[in-house]
Order: sequence, then C-alpha cells, then structure tokens
Amino acid sequence: MQELGDYLRVLYPDLDPDKDYTVMDNSDGKGPFIAKWDTQIHPKPTIEELQGRLEEYTIIKDSEILERNRKAEYPPIEDQLDSIWHAMDKGDLAKAKDFYDRIKAVKTKYPKPE
Repeated sequence: MQELGDYLRVLYPDLDPDKDYTVMDNSDGKGPFIAKWDTQIHPKPTIEELQGRLEEYTIIKDSEILERNRKAEYPPIEDQLDSIWHAMDKGDLAKAKDFYDRIKAVKTKYPKPE
C-alpha cells in the first residue's frame, strides 16, 4: 500500500493529516505505516481494513479525478452565467425571471460600449 497517506486522506476526509495522524516510511522495505493516530473520531485502521476498503477508495478517487478534470475544462462561472443570460435575452432559453431581471438591471445600468 504505497499511497497510505492518500488512502487515509480519501477514506477519512474529516481528519486532519497534520494533527490527527502521521504516516511514515522507514525505508526498510516494509513500506509506509501509520506512525501516529491521535484521534478518537475513528479507531486506527489496520492495513487489512484499509485494503478491504479498496473499492470505496477507488470510487471516491475516481470521482475526485472526474471533478478536477471537469473543473479544469469548464469555462469560468462568470462566462457560464453570461451565456445563460444571453440565451434568455435572445429567447433561446426560458427566462428565470428573478435571475434575468437582476442581471438585466446591471447590464442596463452599465452597458457595454458599442
């Protein structure tokens, strides 16, 4: 289990790795281990217990990767909202009245120069 620190971060997101536990590797060929477990929130897991949660870890890790990749590809939220507003303004999208009216008021107050 080479990524023990990552396993703990993913499976115990409510714990702080700087305060609640310490992972070490003595470079003795045995790999990383939990050197300190200083929390009462969860009992200290064994390597076997963590290995038994591999599927859960994989699902959570995959969702983190998906979220990170999507976030990197999405345009800024300001651009997304502006596109929605313009689609509403042209009639391509039904107007969400409160959203549309509030944005329209700002755009009217501060028009773009032609």
